[in-house]
Amino acid sequence: MKYLLLGLALAAAHPGHAQETVSKPTNYVAVAAAINETMAAWHYDPAELAGEAYLIARSDLDEVALKAKTDDEFLAGFREIWAHGPFSHVELNRARGTAADLSNYLDNLRVGENGAMLSWQGDMA
Repeated sequence: MKYLLLGLALAAAHPGHAQETVSKPTNYVAVAAAINETMAAWHYDPAELAGEAYLIARSDLDEVALKAKTDDEFLAGFREIWAHGPFSHVELNRARGTAADLSNYLDNLRVGENGAMLSWQGDMA
């Protein structure tokens, strides 16, 4: 079985202090479009994105994006779609830090000897 690992993060609005301005609402249509662009750019088999199951999931996400009023609503809708989605390992989570923090963490990650093994099946790792 082929797996798709896609890491996406939806930045959540942070509660503001009284003297701060209210943050702009999230454009969920743009978020859905970015997710679809990411799938198109990084999916292990782009031909599968033309399949009926993915097209339905994409359409469902576009509908969620139009109806969502909060990050939680969009996130719940995304998770419901992909709980039964056409590919495994597709997740959307709130960012736990900045992109720079994540990059630094990954750049310095040490898994130890034999902590990660890589093998090839044709041209796929």
